[in-house]
Amino acid sequence: MTKKIVIGGGIILVLVVLGVILATSQSLQPTGEVSSIQPPQNEAVVSTSSASSAAPAASYTLADVARHATQFDCWMAIEGKVYDVTSYVGKHPGGKAILRGCGKDATVLFNTRPDGPGTPHPPEARQILQQFYVGNLKS
Repeated sequence: MTKKIVIGGGIILVLVVLGVILATSQSLQPTGEVSSIQPPQNEAVVSTSSASSAAPAASYTLADVARHATQFDCWMAIEGKVYDVTSYVGKHPGGKAILRGCGKDATVLFNTRPDGPGTPHPPEARQILQQFYVGNLKS
């Protein structure tokens, strides 16, 4: 009887040690997950890392843009181009004024800033905007 207990206990100990080793090694491996909001699967994502990219720009309708109308998922169209400005919402110098453009054609808002000085955004703002470009607005 003692041999059965020792063998059974030994097997349990080995299984526990293997379980701890596996759990530890899995928790140390990078998952590759990125914490960001992804567009619906029927929408293409365009990389803006290279200006000489051979792939044509994605095109979106206003209905596509309208599906991104919150502070946590904010797309807007400006002068025929579509921008995902979600990551910029909290950094916008005009505060929450940027939220008025989420999910719509924000060309007039961008060019007139009705909640601010009533003038177009400066060239620096247009430069910042380019990094959020995701495609063109379908007419």
